[in-house]
Amino acid sequence: MNKTEKAVLGLLIEDSNRTADVLATDIGVTKRTIERTLVSLQKKGKIERIGSKRDGKWIVIR
Repeated sequence: MNKTEKAVLGLLIEDSNRTADVLATDIGVTKRTIERTLVSLQKKGKIERIGSKRDGKWIVIR
């Protein structure tokens, strides 16, 4: 995992309701970078989305 993926996982553990915009601001990268990172983490089986894009939340799989 790269440093962005590790940072995203850490923030999602703290608050699974964070949006891509908030994650991008917290980490200091673009929203698009966060979107790519979330897709990568899903493919690796590290996170899962529960609910809709608007009202859902992330589940970190340990």
